[in-house]
Amino acid sequence: MYSQAFQDRFWAKVQKGEPDACWHWTASSYARTRYGQIMGPDRVPLRAHRVAYELGNGPIPKGGSVLHRCGEASCCNPAHLYLGTAAENSRDRSRHGRGAKKLTERQVEIVRVEWAVVSKDGKAPYGWISRKARELGVKPSTVQDIVDGLSWRHLTPDSPPPQVTREGVVAIRRDFADGASTKVLAEAYAVTPQCIRDIVARRTWAKVP
Repeated sequence: MYSQAFQDRFWAKVQKGEPDACWHWTASSYARTRYGQIMGPDRVPLRAHRVAYELGNGPIPKGGSVLHRCGEASCCNPAHLYLGTAAENSRDRSRHGRGAKKLTERQVEIVRVEWAVVSKDGKAPYGWISRKARELGVKPSTVQDIVDGLSWRHLTPDSPPPQVTREGVVAIRRDFADGASTKVLAEAYAVTPQCIRDIVARRTWAKVP
């Protein structure tokens, strides 16, 4: 389908990582959609993620769309790409908040940890989704899909829990104020209860608001 020379040129523009991580396109991209682009063998611009799908998974049916499980437009990891319809692709772009601030894997992990802490029977306190969306600069539907497992599917429940970071400290203090116990927070962040108590009491991370 593609010559070896083209394939070598293509993959040289992809920042490969771990098998389950996003592999980001490092060359030119479309300004509006942030999809990577590469000049094809026939001197026709091609979308990088579609080429990545073809190289890693096989042909794309006529009229088919290639969607991102991770929600990252620049990702070219074939494991994060799957086939869908044009309508599904449109919903996928909306769900991942294309055009809004992009999230990192660590932010997504922290959102899910916070959700596990504050939710009861799959429901969070009133306004939590909207508040979290404003905090992250994304749409509420983006946060809802993260906690529902409809996006960022490659970050499985078995992924290592996030260690405490600056943004994690802010989340810990807020969730503690909302009623989360020291024990639950310690389990969520894989630290000791004393570590959580020190954070809440500002004996550590004192300069973090």
